[in-house]
Amino acid sequence: MDATFQLLYRSVQQHNGARREGVAFDGKDTNALARSELEHCQRAGIRVIGPGDAEWPEALDRLSAPPICLYALGQELRSGVRTLGVVGTRSPTPYGLECCGRLVRPLARRDVEIWSGMARGIDQAAHVSALEAGGITRAVLGAGLLRPYPSGSEGLMRRIAERGTVLSEYPPTASARRHYFPRRNALLAAIAADVLVVQAAERSGSLLTAWMALDLGGTVLAVPDRIDEPLSRGGLALLREGAVPVGSAADLVESLGWELAPEEAASAEDPLLRLLGEGALGLEELALRLGQPLGRALALIARREASGELRRTEDGRYVRTAR
Repeated sequence: MDATFQLLYRSVQQHNGARREGVAFDGKDTNALARSELEHCQRAGIRVIGPGDAEWPEALDRLSAPPICLYALGQELRSGVRTLGVVGTRSPTPYGLECCGRLVRPLARRDVEIWSGMARGIDQAAHVSALEAGGITRAVLGAGLLRPYPSGSEGLMRRIAERGTVLSEYPPTASARRHYFPRRNALLAAIAADVLVVQAAERSGSLLTAWMALDLGGTVLAVPDRIDEPLSRGGLALLREGAVPVGSAADLVESLGWELAPEEAASAEDPLLRLLGEGALGLEELALRLGQPLGRALALIARREASGELRRTEDGRYVRTAR
């Protein structure tokens, strides 16, 4: 039995044994399942990473129960790089989305890897912001790589794999299960080390990830929010317990004691600004030419408008500002 199959066999055996929790492999022959999963890995280009391999994140060894192996899709993991976990609510406000983008994009442009869990809301916004900035982002899933969760995230998963990596400790065809997500959060906290929370309820997976990061010796940072906003309560709880308040990427870099290369200007490459360099355009025309739905186009516009790179004219169109 070669090393890869042995790891995969043990992984399948572990999840096949949790019968009471309704695991997808329930009641089937472990050897046959392991061989089936190996074939799926080979067809999909999924790597099986074990302890001691060059890609294995050593931080996982600090967990009380490290995963048997990791399944990876995309680029190889790097060691010795700056990483930041970004987590938050699945139902963010426009303010939360704006803050996420403002904090993530400058860091991604300066070779900080952005890690998250690919959930709807802040997680996906963090991944997308990093990709928009031309940076590297990596996702840890609470399901197998061939059954990504949430549904409809396959396109984003492909984009993440092109620039970074999508990881899971679960065999490729394992469906998402509620009890998988605390484990996903533990892996994310361990690998990312430092965690930024952008809007979170008092009881949420985001706070669980933050507490795990603290237990593992990482730094937790939180974005202040309105005191009458329910989604501020999780962040306020963290701030009361010593989380670092951040209002900008510069705050975050200083708080973590990082020394990063100067940020390279990326605005000229921004498709939105490039289009507006040709003249004023309305929202619908911009959405059409960007190939984005109206809501997404409006979010992109809001970010650049807030940074002063474009403005809205009296007739409702948008124009790039002179800088």
